[in-house]
Amino acid sequence: PVSQDVWVGEENYLLKESALVKNLQWLDEIAQDETFRVKIRYQHVGAAARLEKQTDNSYLLKFEAPQRAITPGQAAVI
Repeated sequence: PVSQDVWVGEENYLLKESALVKNLQWLDEIAQDETFRVKIRYQHVGAAARLEKQTDNSYLLKFEAPQRAITPGQAAVI
């Protein structure tokens, strides 16, 4: 909004294979080698991903297939 720039490009530039998630609130224990179904948007069907611990409360989500339009500030429901 500040610069009023609009970027136009190919669809493949929206695809990402990973996302950093932080400030997690766990409801159960997890295993590091486990694959989870992760939803990154309300109507997203979910995608298979593994968690790789980064710091005390941040993890890198590594998706099995690239995901479209992962945006900072979104929730990731695991």
